[in-house]
Amino acid sequence: MAAKILTLVSVTIASFSLTVNGFQEFIEAPTYREVNPGGEVVLPCVVKNKAGECRWEKDGTPVGMYENKYEWHGKVEEGDCSLKVKEANIDYDNGVWQCQVTASDFTQRDTLISEGAELVVRVPPNDVVVRKMGDSSSGSDVISGSAGDELSLECVSNGGNPAPTLKWMLRGQEIRTQEVQEDTRQTSGRWTSISRLRLPVSREDNLATIYCQVFHDALEDGLGSDISLNIFFPPKVSVKSSSDTELAEGDSVTLFCEADSNPPATVSWRKLEKTTKFIGNQPTITISSVTKDSAGSYQCVAENELGRSQPETIDVDVQYAPVISKVGPSVQIDAKAGEKLLLTCSAAGSPKPNYQWLQQLPTGEVLVRGYEPNLVIESVNYEHQGEFVCKANNIVGGEKREVQSEPIDVTVKGKPKISGFSVKSELVVKTGEDATIEVEFCANPKPKQTWNIGPVGSEGNSIELNSRTRHGRFVVDHLYDTEIRDCYVASLRILGVHPSDSRSYPLELVNEHGRDEYSVKLVVINTAVSQEIFIAIVVGGILTILLFSLIIIYLVKADKCCNIEEKKMTESDKTDVESCHSSTVSGHTDKTVIPPDALYGTTEKKKMPFSDHLFNDSHERLRPDLLSATNSRSGSPNQGFDSKATYNELCFPKASNCGSMKRKKQRNQGVECQLSINTYGYINYLNNENDLVNARNKLNSVDNRLYE
Repeated sequence: MAAKILTLVSVTIASFSLTVNGFQEFIEAPTYREVNPGGEVVLPCVVKNKAGECRWEKDGTPVGMYENKYEWHGKVEEGDCSLKVKEANIDYDNGVWQCQVTASDFTQRDTLISEGAELVVRVPPNDVVVRKMGDSSSGSDVISGSAGDELSLECVSNGGNPAPTLKWMLRGQEIRTQEVQEDTRQTSGRWTSISRLRLPVSREDNLATIYCQVFHDALEDGLGSDISLNIFFPPKVSVKSSSDTELAEGDSVTLFCEADSNPPATVSWRKLEKTTKFIGNQPTITISSVTKDSAGSYQCVAENELGRSQPETIDVDVQYAPVISKVGPSVQIDAKAGEKLLLTCSAAGSPKPNYQWLQQLPTGEVLVRGYEPNLVIESVNYEHQGEFVCKANNIVGGEKREVQSEPIDVTVKGKPKISGFSVKSELVVKTGEDATIEVEFCANPKPKQTWNIGPVGSEGNSIELNSRTRHGRFVVDHLYDTEIRDCYVASLRILGVHPSDSRSYPLELVNEHGRDEYSVKLVVINTAVSQEIFIAIVVGGILTILLFSLIIIYLVKADKCCNIEEKKMTESDKTDVESCHSSTVSGHTDKTVIPPDALYGTTEKKKMPFSDHLFNDSHERLRPDLLSATNSRSGSPNQGFDSKATYNELCFPKASNCGSMKRKKQRNQGVECQLSINTYGYINYLNNENDLVNARNKLNSVDNRLYE
């Protein structure tokens, strides 16, 4: 009974302790780990509320703790049960590891067992091989196939741990395979890996290298395997020449034919002409001295067990001068005027020749008619008569080569055709002269000419004249030839023309192919009337010129006279004033010169009691104090002012005219003499002070009429 009570108490205490501390659980469980051989690795295992014991198992087998091999990584009492594996070895350590923790009490069920965590001890693969799929042999260095086939290849790697990664490479570029890599674990714990590739091949893949590369963390150096492809395909040819430039006659040339094939092919040469010509079956052919016959197209073909190549052609161009093979349609052509004419020319040459059509007129003149092999004349006329030649030219060796065909003689037949460009539509002659009306035309055969001269004299009907006929003053000559073949001139002569002959003269030309008409107007000038009109025009022109000349002369002279007169007036006035100023006083032996201020005063002086008299635009006035002085020059200064003295007499005594012997014109000279009682006068030089006072007194009584 007591034992039961003790057991119950123990269970109660354990339950209380578990309730307080909690159940055991993993904070961190073991996970996948890799380690290189000889290295160390930690398998984690951390437990919360650890109360039991920590243990480790590998592949279901318990593993104990051994120094320098298996050791605790952390403090176990604190719940860190991590395991440190040293000196890793694939034979002992590679496998699945589990961390276990016993129950905290025999009465509890909190035992912990982790999921299996794989520890991989890395081991590099032993080898790798590329082979045809299904081939169990060790493989070969070459894999054969035909162009267009699909090769099935596989890459096998053994002994790696973990399984390696395999990749395919072709010409340095990675090839993505559509199949998943197959990895199989061996009993030793190592792996066998297989990667399969299905590769379509073509002629371009021949001799290419397929490479399988192994990727593994334990590999210090690269690991891989390669194999060459031997692809069979039919031939394909290419041709070329030893000369890139055009050949001249006498040069040498070699032609090459290269056949790309597997297995090798045989080559054959042919020249393409009207019938194919076999040349040889060597890869190269040489033509030592080429001619124009060597020019043409050369074809190369190759053949092997898989088939025949497409032919390849090369042209051999030999430069040679043009050769005209044909002109036509014939060397003698009769063409009808207005119809279409076609001339053809065929020439061979290298380079391709240029064409030129020339026409030689009967006059010897040469015209260029075209630059094409065929010359098309849409509407033939008489200008196209003559010889046509075809010229062909090209450049050979830097020099121009030219050849000319035999001439083609073209004769044009048709109705008369009058040239409107070379025939005048109007003829002007003077009365009494002979008039010759000429009309140039072309026709083949020669036509009949008929001139209509209209009614002549009193005759009412129109008169027609033919070749070599005459009616009075009207003469029709025969048709005469021009420099152009089948072209003529029809003429009508009118002797001693009269104004009544002024009218149009129609010409009709007729031959078996048709007719043509043309009218020439004759204008007769009446010379008598014309002479009178001419004289009238000349006389009128002369009179007009004379009239304008007289007007111009008159205007020029009038302007010149005015300028001379004004100049004389200015010089005369200047001379008179200077003479007046330089005169000496009569009756005085000292001959004192009159100062300028004796004659002139300013308008700003005190006004005279009498009216001022203006003589010119200068507004200068007479000086009354000079009047007595003027009279006193004769020796009587005390004489009265009975006689009216003029301004000129005051300034210039009549006896001396101020030293001038010429007679002055009576005109408004604009003399700037202004008399003022406040300026020094001429009396100052003739009288003493008493005389001056008397003179001034008298001056004040002078009648103002003297100054009007």
